[in-house]
Amino acid sequence: MRELLAALWANQTVGSVARFLAWVFVLCGLFALSAGVYFTVTEGFPTEMSLQFFGVMASTLYVLAIFLFVAIKGKAPSGWLPWK
Repeated sequence: MRELLAALWANQTVGSVARFLAWVFVLCGLFALSAGVYFTVTEGFPTEMSLQFFGVMASTLYVLAIFLFVAIKGKAPSGWLPWK
């Protein structure tokens, strides 16, 4: 059962081009997150799409964590949670 739940990318090493692209994605993601926070602070909380907004922000944080792990370590995380 554990093998079925393993991440597809478990412990694969990545090349320098992939690491560079991971850094680019992390920088773009940080810009997107800061724009979302700025939007929330200046315009107020979006009332019509609040659940969707939180889902997008949470998934952005998750994908950023995975790509930051790849950019720093040079290999993919062993599971679905890069911090575990």
